[in-house]
Amino acid sequence: MRGFKLSDSPSVQISSQAGYYNGYSLPRIYRIGDSVVFSGDDFAGLENPKVVIYNGEEIYNITPTSHTNSALIFELNLPFRKYKAFIYTRNKRSNEVRLSPYKAGSPLIFGYASIKVQEGEQYELKGVGFDDKTRIVMGNKTLVPSTHTPSSLTFTIPTSITKGILQLTNNVGTSNKVRYRVQAR
Repeated sequence: MRGFKLSDSPSVQISSQAGYYNGYSLPRIYRIGDSVVFSGDDFAGLENPKVVIYNGEEIYNITPTSHTNSALIFELNLPFRKYKAFIYTRNKRSNEVRLSPYKAGSPLIFGYASIKVQEGEQYELKGVGFDDKTRIVMGNKTLVPSTHTPSSLTFTIPTSITKGILQLTNNVGTSNKVRYRVQAR
């Protein structure tokens, strides 16, 4: 029976992944074409690290755009699909993580897992990828924003819905989900 040796362990551990947008990171939410950040410990000592991304058909070796003691940033410029990834450095590999990106150009909602809103009120969402084709889907209702910029949109909360899932759509794809609960006036 062979025992475990510390030298058999990965040289680096990925503890989390996030999309990286103008200095702001969004845990586990990113699109094809976005910057992605892997977080962990002791990344500063990595020598010429590569992010190895693969699926059942292709393998990609990506050079990070930057890395610090606790973060490694790379561009996810690959075809749209789900992947697995790890960091390779000094003939060792890190733990493996799953990558589930959204389509390039899809809207993404920042900062909310759930929201409480009130019937008839104006509500603002922050994110990326908002355009004149972006629509808000609340339950079985599709809403048109009253105003939008590339990073925010405002809409009126409809009546006769109580709770459910809110998502954004545009001509490219669908956003991440946010739970909502509507309070009557």
